Amino acid sequence: MNNEKFIVEQQISNDPLFPHIERYVQIFFPLPNALDETLELRYFIRYMDGAENVSFRFNQTTPLWKVTNNDRMMKRNLPEFTPIPNPDYDPEAEFPQEQYLTEKAFDYLKELSELVPFNVLLRKYILEEDADGRFG
Repeated sequence: MNNEKFIVEQQISNDPLFPHIERYVQIFFPLPNALDETLELRYFIRYMDGAENVSFRFNQTTPLWKVTNNDRMMKRNLPEFTPIPNPDYDPEAEFPQEQYLTEKAFDYLKELSELVPFNVLLRKYILEEDADGRFG
């Protein structure tokens, strides 16, 4: 991929099958739609073996990363980006609340983007999604 076309590049965990291969998520074409309250993120994973780009050796089919208000997103302390604990959380309750405060994902991302540059938010969420296994 042409490096000038992506808006964010963030290094993530190395490839799980080839631990010496470094991986970088490059996000292209964020498509916000305020009417549908969705954000579609198209991305590419660049694979590096030292200084050599070996991406052509890996499957480059990546699923659409879609953020909607049908999803919930943990609220975060800024600038640390740590989840905000839910004061009503009681793990021993019959029907416990969520451990962390959540908001509708699209609305919350829009709210955060007024406080933090969008590319910084994307970098932080790429790391969170990597920790949750999105990128395999």
